Amino acid sequence: MGESKKSVLKHKELSLSNWVLTLFIASLPLVGFVMLFVWSFSDNPHPVRSKWAKATLILMGIGILIALFLILIMASFASSAVVRYY
Repeated sequence: MGESKKSVLKHKELSLSNWVLTLFIASLPLVGFVMLFVWSFSDNPHPVRSKWAKATLILMGIGILIALFLILIMASFASSAVVRYY
C-alpha cells in the first residue's frame, strides 16, 4: 500500500538474532514503548520491523481500551454493591 515491492526487497531479511534483540528491547518497560514508536515512524526503518512495531502498538492500544472498559464495569458493580448494603 504505502511501500513498494522494491522498498521491501532492498532490505535484507532480519536474522534470528535481530528478532531476539528486537523482542528483548521491546519488552523493556519504558525503553520498549519508546522504541516501538521509533521503529514505527522513523524515516528509514526496516519495513518488516516497522510493520511489526505498528501492529504491536495497535494491539497494545486495543488491550488498554479493553482493560479500561473492564475496570469501569467492575467499578460500577462495586459502587452499586456498596450503596445497596450501606
